[in-house]
Amino acid sequence: MVCVTSPRARFCWPAARALALLLALAVAGCTTTPTLEPALPAVEPEPLEASPVPTAPVTAPVPVFEPEGPPLVIVLNDRSHAQLEMLRVFSARLGRPYQILNIAHRGVDGVRATLEELAPIETVALGPAAYAVVATIPGLDVFYAGVLNPGRTTQGVDALPPVALQLDYWQSLSPDLERIGVIGGPGMAGRMAALTIGCTARGLSVDQRQVSSDKETLLAFRAMVPHIDGFVFLPDETVLSPRVILEVMNHGKQNGVEILVYSPVMYNLGGSIFLQPDPIAVAESLIDILDDPKLRPQVHSMRTRTRLTKRQTDKVAMNTVERTPAGY
Repeated sequence: MVCVTSPRARFCWPAARALALLLALAVAGCTTTPTLEPALPAVEPEPLEASPVPTAPVTAPVPVFEPEGPPLVIVLNDRSHAQLEMLRVFSARLGRPYQILNIAHRGVDGVRATLEELAPIETVALGPAAYAVVATIPGLDVFYAGVLNPGRTTQGVDALPPVALQLDYWQSLSPDLERIGVIGGPGMAGRMAALTIGCTARGLSVDQRQVSSDKETLLAFRAMVPHIDGFVFLPDETVLSPRVILEVMNHGKQNGVEILVYSPVMYNLGGSIFLQPDPIAVAESLIDILDDPKLRPQVHSMRTRTRLTKRQTDKVAMNTVERTPAGY
């Protein structure tokens, strides 16, 4: 290695060579020519197969329910939708087309005109007002519910619970019950006779009186009150009036007589026991009769409310009696 020494500078030769190389690179712009590798041939992608379009699984067609039989018309007179439970049963169980005509909405003339236009083969009348309309149209096969005196036809469900069901329930509430009174017009003779038979079978005595006017009803009730501890208040409009109903209720309560009624209005006026057929049971029985008119009407249960004046209670209860075949 050769070193040069002078008064101003002192350096070694290898260092001088390195410095010169750096200056040359700076002048050249520090550029270098990269070595290019040979290009590889382009690879074309393989074509993709189209995915199959998903299809819904093949299943058997769902059978569509189509009611069979001629159309049925249900006539009622309901302003407060009290018969809604019955209509729900019809909707769920009645396997045929039907139409509802409400006298409260269409009026008597409107319902009659619609019936004549529809010309149905079979008609269901719910209540006495509906029955009075359909009974005047010839050619109709009428089924009924809630009608006290339907005439000769037996294609329906009785308006009152079975006698046996009534008496058994009453005795369960009042074991000391011994003497029962009942009053009615000529149209109630059959019901009073059935009540007498039921009472005799249960060891109860009956004071039965047939009358022909509301005045006779009041006189007969006042005469029997000292000899009875229970009274069956039959809803006989032919021998009752609003005044007589109130007087019978008041006189019975004053003398401690338990009064069995079949109307919520009568119960609110002071009745002791309120009985009515269960609407669901009535609708089911009516459907059975529509399917086979030869079937005997069956009311399987009843709804009750009690207010026993003898026991000085004011307890109101809702009860459902076990399913029991109907009897007249």
